[in-house]
Amino acid sequence: MKVREIMTTRVVTVAEDTLVADIAAMLRGHRISAVPVLDTAGAVVGLVSEYDLLARQGATARDVMTREVITATEDTDVEQVRHLLVERRIRRVPVLAGLRLAGIVSRSDVIALLTTEWACQVCGQTERGPHPPPRCPTCDADKDRFAQQAPPPAADAPRQTAGPDSRRHRPWTRRRTVPSPTHRHRRRVRTRRCCAVTTGRWP
Repeated sequence: MKVREIMTTRVVTVAEDTLVADIAAMLRGHRISAVPVLDTAGAVVGLVSEYDLLARQGATARDVMTREVITATEDTDVEQVRHLLVERRIRRVPVLAGLRLAGIVSRSDVIALLTTEWACQVCGQTERGPHPPPRCPTCDADKDRFAQQAPPPAADAPRQTAGPDSRRHRPWTRRRTVPSPTHRHRRRVRTRRCCAVTTGRWP
């Protein structure tokens, strides 16, 4: 599988003269951890991450960016990118088409391959990836015969069980006897409670 099949193509970028404060707001607003830095020709010249903003002093992206950026091409195998992410301990790899930015691959893009599964409706063969394979490697069925499988539930996911809390809570009525003002007769009164357990005592 090639990088072009899983990369994110709509990439948030900044220029070399973008202010650090604007970059911080951009990271927070888009909920991302880094942005590529492009020069006036559109070539990648650096990368500004959250770590760069915390560890380095400067006014613009040019001052704080990491200049030695590890990149890949659209034809790079996903397995090679996975090794880069692990061995270099980085979170994302910009993808280039020539010198220009074509996309970016993050850890989450690669991890998604572990949970996306397609099953052949003819022979039951399963394949992993963001898209079904062109043809089934077992029965040669067309990709239209593949259906995406639902991911299994998490091991620690809460299970729905029937119990007292699952039923609608209804108020209830309890009768008690209290003395009348003359102490000669007793009368019954109704008291309403919202739950079946009380912490106080009846008088």
